[in-house]
Amino acid sequence: MFGKYFVKGQWDWRLAASIIAMTFFGLVMVYSSSYFIMGYEYGDPQRLVIKEVAFIALGLGAMWVASHIDHRLIRKWAVPINIVTIIFYGLLLTPLGTSIKGGLRWVSILRWAGIESLTIMPSEIAKFAGIVALAYVLTAKKHEKGSNAYRFLLFCPVFYIVATLLQPDLSTAIVIVVAYVATLFFAGLNVLYVLAAGGVGILSVIILILAEGYRMRRIQVFLDPFSDPLDKGYQTLQSLYAIASGGLRGVGLANGKQKMLYLPLSYNDYIFSIIAEELGFVRCIFLIFLLSVLVLSGLKVAANAPDRFSTFVAGGIISQIAIQSVMNMYVSVNMVPSTGIPFPIISYGGTSLVLTLIGLGVVLGISRHEDRKTPKAFDNVENKSYHSLERARR
Repeated sequence: MFGKYFVKGQWDWRLAASIIAMTFFGLVMVYSSSYFIMGYEYGDPQRLVIKEVAFIALGLGAMWVASHIDHRLIRKWAVPINIVTIIFYGLLLTPLGTSIKGGLRWVSILRWAGIESLTIMPSEIAKFAGIVALAYVLTAKKHEKGSNAYRFLLFCPVFYIVATLLQPDLSTAIVIVVAYVATLFFAGLNVLYVLAAGGVGILSVIILILAEGYRMRRIQVFLDPFSDPLDKGYQTLQSLYAIASGGLRGVGLANGKQKMLYLPLSYNDYIFSIIAEELGFVRCIFLIFLLSVLVLSGLKVAANAPDRFSTFVAGGIISQIAIQSVMNMYVSVNMVPSTGIPFPIISYGGTSLVLTLIGLGVVLGISRHEDRKTPKAFDNVENKSYHSLERARR
C-alpha cells in the first residue's frame, strides 16, 4: 500500500557523511565529558555513554527509515504528526509531566511502569511538527485552504511557541521561532517582513526578560560574569576557563579538568567548552567545518527539492540545526546569555538526538528523490540565491 511512497535514489553523500562523522564525534566527546562525573556519582563511568550508544542506534535506525519515506507521505501525515505533538504538550499537565529545575518540560512516558528515566520533550517534537505544518499551509491548494486541516495546521505553530514559553523555556521558544521564520523565508517572505518580525521578536524577548527577575539577573551576569562568580556567573566562568585552557591544540582527549565537577552539564549544554579544552581551537574549527558541510549540503538539497513542500521542510530542518548549534557555541563563549540549549547531534540527549536524526533522515530522503528538479535554472546552484531559483521554478 505504501510502496509508491518509498524512494530508491542515492543519498547526498556529503550530507550523509557529515551526519555520521558528527554523530561519532559526539559519542566520543560525550564519553570523555561524562565518565568522571558518572563514576563519581554512580560508580559507573560508562553509565551515560551506554545510553548514548542506545540513542544513536535508535536514531540512526529511525533516520534510515525516514530517508526511505517520500515527502508526499509526510504531507499526508501532517495533521496526525501535529495532533500527536499537541497530545504530548497536554501530557505535561498530567501526572506524567516532569518538572526539573522549575521547568515543566518533560513527559515521563513510562512513569506508570516505574521507569522515570525515559522522558520526551514535547518542544523537541514541535520543532519538526511545526515546520511540517508551515510547509503544508504554505503549499496548500485552493480547495485545501478552507478545510479543517488547513485551519488546524495554521494554528499549530503559534500554539507550540506559546506552550513552550509557558513551560517556561524561553531559549527553546526562540529556536522554534527562528526556525519557523527561516521556513517562511524559504517560502519567499519579503526581507522587510522578516526584519519586522525580528524586531517584534526582540521586543517580546525584552518584555519577557523584564517580566522575570531571574532572566534579568541572567542578562546582568552575561554582561559581567564576575559580578556573581559563585552562583549565576559560575557556569559562564568555568566555560571560559575551559576554552582558555585548551589553547590551539588542547590539553588532550580525556585530559580536561573542567568536567571534574567544575563545569555543570559538561556533557550537554557546555560540551563545546570541553571540546575546546581537550582538543583545542584547531579541532574546534574541524567540528565547525563538519557542521558547515552538513548545513550547506542540506540547503543545497532544499534548493534542488522536487517541490515547494519538500523545499520548505528541508530548509526548515537544516535552519533549526544551524541556529541551535550557533546558539550553543555562543553560550559557551559568552556571546549570548546562558541558556539550556544542547549542541545538535554532539551533546548527550535522548529526544533531541533521535528527533534530530529523524529530521535529517527526512532531508536525506528528499535528497535521494528520483524526481529532483534539474532544469537549466538549477545549474551552478551554489552561485544562486534560493529565491532566484524559486522564481525560476514558478
